Amino acid sequence: MDHGCYVGDFNMIYRAEDKSNDRLDHRCMRRFRAFIDAVELEDLNLVGRRFTWSSERDQPTLERLDRVFATAGWLQAHPNHILRALSTDCSDHCPLLLMANVVPWAKKRFRFEPHWIKFPGFMEVVELAWSATLLHADPFRILDYKLRNVARALKSWSDKKIGSVRMQLALVREAITTLKNDVYGRGDANTKFFHLMACHRKRRNFIRSLHIHGNEIVSEEGMVDALYHYYDQVLGTIFVPSRRFDLGIIGLPSVDLSSLEVHFTEAEIWAVISEMPNDKSPGPDGFTGLFYKTAWPIIKVDILNAFNAFWARDTRNFNLLNDGYMILLRKKD
Repeated sequence: MDHGCYVGDFNMIYRAEDKSNDRLDHRCMRRFRAFIDAVELEDLNLVGRRFTWSSERDQPTLERLDRVFATAGWLQAHPNHILRALSTDCSDHCPLLLMANVVPWAKKRFRFEPHWIKFPGFMEVVELAWSATLLHADPFRILDYKLRNVARALKSWSDKKIGSVRMQLALVREAITTLKNDVYGRGDANTKFFHLMACHRKRRNFIRSLHIHGNEIVSEEGMVDALYHYYDQVLGTIFVPSRRFDLGIIGLPSVDLSSLEVHFTEAEIWAVISEMPNDKSPGPDGFTGLFYKTAWPIIKVDILNAFNAFWARDTRNFNLLNDGYMILLRKKD
């Protein structure tokens, strides 16, 4: 059963949430759950429906009787699978469609790794990549170009000189667990299986489809377009104020704000960068605060140029840096 995939109407459930009422056979559920654990199978996440069978009465009982179970080997060989429930008019069971290899539409993001700064050659790679520039371009386009260039250079350097540290750590943990199992017995030792289960639980949070005005959108391109148009209408609507405040009537004291109009200084910018967390969630460019602190002697001139351009209201191509990610949180069923 190393690379097996098992599909069918099992005519039983192992979770209370797989039935629409509380009339449950707990003994049968425990036995089914114990069998699944014993043979180390994973129940593939179902997209599109919560239940697969209906009693088709006036007040029907709904259950998820049809399932697809897979072994750790199958999950490892098909990490990008999708299981969908389809509609039917000729059966009280809905058919299942399993797509084993769905190519992810989104590109993999760059993320600055904090351990890079500890390896020799890091600053040299950054300096060489940052030295490339664009002629006759505004500061924001130049900064965007250099950040992208450094990202490509660091990724290539890491692949060639360092390799996947996460993979190396996983292999070390696997070796340690194997040694422990040899000494203390098997226990919960099938680490590959449990790592794959964790990865499979992460896939459950992936949005496979959207329901908009009664229509289901399943393609990545369609969901991206639908979300963009929706939030573009919400966030892009110009607000026209219906009332105005006369602050002079309130009698607020006047304050000298001329200091807000002076140029940004290097000391001010560095003070802000120094207070940035080292490894919090990065922006769309993938660089964390640790990168800006470590590479500041190399990148500070272009950073200052961008700030001065902003002060002078020269915001050409500012949109290249002023991006953000909107995360949609999946609602619980």
